[in-house]
Amino acid sequence: MKNNKQSAVRFAILEAIYWCIFASYGSYITAFGLSRGYPQSMVSIMVAGYMVCAFMGQFFWGSVCDKLRTNKKVFILGIVLGGLVQLGMYFFDSPIIFGILYGTFGFLMGPMGAILETWLLKSIHYDVSLYGKSRSMGSAGYAVCILIMGRLITRFGFFIMPIISSGIILITLLIALRTDDSPVDNTSTVSKQKITTKDILSILKIPDYLLVLVMMLGIGLCISPVNNLKIMVLQDVGGDVSTQGVDSFCGCIAQFAMFFMSGVLTRIPPKIRMIICSVITFIALFIDYNATSPWMVICATVMLFGSYSVIFPAAREVVMTTVKYEYQTTANGLVDAIYGSLAGTIALMFAGSIAEAYSVKFMIMITLCMSVVPIIIMIVVLARDSKSRRNCACEVQYK
Repeated sequence: MKNNKQSAVRFAILEAIYWCIFASYGSYITAFGLSRGYPQSMVSIMVAGYMVCAFMGQFFWGSVCDKLRTNKKVFILGIVLGGLVQLGMYFFDSPIIFGILYGTFGFLMGPMGAILETWLLKSIHYDVSLYGKSRSMGSAGYAVCILIMGRLITRFGFFIMPIISSGIILITLLIALRTDDSPVDNTSTVSKQKITTKDILSILKIPDYLLVLVMMLGIGLCISPVNNLKIMVLQDVGGDVSTQGVDSFCGCIAQFAMFFMSGVLTRIPPKIRMIICSVITFIALFIDYNATSPWMVICATVMLFGSYSVIFPAAREVVMTTVKYEYQTTANGLVDAIYGSLAGTIALMFAGSIAEAYSVKFMIMITLCMSVVPIIIMIVVLARDSKSRRNCACEVQYK
């Protein structure tokens, strides 16, 4: 337990520094592109390209981790290459090159969050309470950094992004190099033989894991347009880049609090947490649709970020209990990819164009209508589970 706590502290620092990379650069790429004069529809397509590449990267790098049985080496490689790519994005003005580099950035950096979390979970032997506390530091670091970056960009301009982000990357690498790699399960027969792609794909046959993927896709489709085009949503009600920093800060504080409480939330079954997240998503989008000021959008963001901290620990718990240890990096990576990349890609292919052709409010209305679907899915699943339990109870009584 002592070793677990020591590892949790080190990973808490690593999580905080890692998420500062996205807060200092990735979170403002959309605003950066718009400031260069790229049309909203083009920026939306670029973000969709980022999502596609991040999705492919999640599966590719997750499989590499599972096959090589290492999280540390892949994480370090991804951070180094991602840092070089983001420098290129700043110095090349061509929208074509910018879009290509943005996609490459997604392929390299997008999967590293799931790899880091799996590295954390394995190192603390899946202690959910410690996981929540360590992961919450990532949200806290992101919140503080994005608030500062919003102010700095407003005052000095976007040139500050690569300077600060590169410094943070160097700190991340120093900490990662001094952190032990994730342990290998030597008791498993699978870990002693070569892991094939076919073995890894076997996780898609697990019913509860498939339900998690479906829910992540459904909720992600609703949230992605609002989260990834947040600057458009804020500008529609009188906000700006500085307001975006405040918005993300408040959301991350909520995320921090909910992650910190994840040990307590484990008392609630994962499926119940999924439907809670679905309902929160619906309410938040309803507020966004009716928003008349930036603070209403910020209130909705607090709810959306909080719901993220409810559903993701539930998803990690399902992976821990249903997926073999050797495949868990890929399994966690796919969860992240479905939610943040695949869903984001599908949503953003139409979101930017609809917002540009009609209005931001019309785009939000569509996502609000879509948010009813995950709720219906979970009601059906929970009703089916309840019926199955009643039938089993009747059979036991009959016998």
